[in-house]
Amino acid sequence: MTTVRLTTCASLLLLALGFGTGGCTVQTAPPPPVPAPGPVVLVVHDIHADTVRARVIRAHDVHADSLRAGAVYEVKGEKHGKKGQHLRASVVEADEIDAHNIHARVVEVGTLYVHKVHTRR
Repeated sequence: MTTVRLTTCASLLLLALGFGTGGCTVQTAPPPPVPAPGPVVLVVHDIHADTVRARVIRAHDVHADSLRAGAVYEVKGEKHGKKGQHLRASVVEADEIDAHNIHARVVEVGTLYVHKVHTRR
């Protein structure tokens, strides 16, 4: 079934009455928009990187030379990250990160939920 859009109300009336389109322009409707992908959530045990960026990070320990965070919340007793999976990369970016330990030169995050932060600056 093709969806059409008529450019005038008079054309719509003529079409409803069975008289054709009356010389109006008939256009096929564009396809519906593609839904945006969901957030990228990274779940690992440890991250070793030069730079880590995320909107939200949940971690047990964050070891960083420099931490830039919009908000930091201290949490106790929560388990984070999957056992055994270690990620080593120069840059790690995700919408959300769930890790046990993060070791990085720079951590940039909107909101950080963490047991303990270890920084030099």
